Amino acid sequence: MLLGCYYQIPYPFGFSSIEEAFNCFQQALELQPQISNAIPCEVYEFRSECQTLDELMIIRNDEDAMMMQALLVYERLLPSRSETHILVSILIEYVLKIYEQRDQIDRCILLLVYAYNLSLSCKENSVKHWDQICLSRLQEIFRQLILRDDSVLLSKM
Repeated sequence: MLLGCYYQIPYPFGFSSIEEAFNCFQQALELQPQISNAIPCEVYEFRSECQTLDELMIIRNDEDAMMMQALLVYERLLPSRSETHILVSILIEYVLKIYEQRDQIDRCILLLVYAYNLSLSCKENSVKHWDQICLSRLQEIFRQLILRDDSVLLSKM
């Protein structure tokens, strides 16, 4: 499963292959028993990790859905390996940039708050600096909203 995540999310390696990611996820689903999923949350667009090959086939050509699949796998597997810092860095350094490029400010805010809470709950020392990074990025987003006078989005906050 983790290999599929590495192929789907190019951070920090710089390459991505949705087909290789799909193949890895497919092989893992064939080998493992069904997983009990956590309750879907907004930061992952209320998606659940694929449990069957049919579910995986549905999202096969949807890059955003495959990215969410990879993030859900990371969220399930990395904490048990004391590697939550990898998930936090992917959320901030990779996924946040995608949302910023798409000007999805509401998704940026949601993601940063989630990553901040994740970093606070983490016992790993290697993730502690992300607390300040999340807060400073949130501050910058709100400053930009105020400067461009985005009252619609600000009123949602």
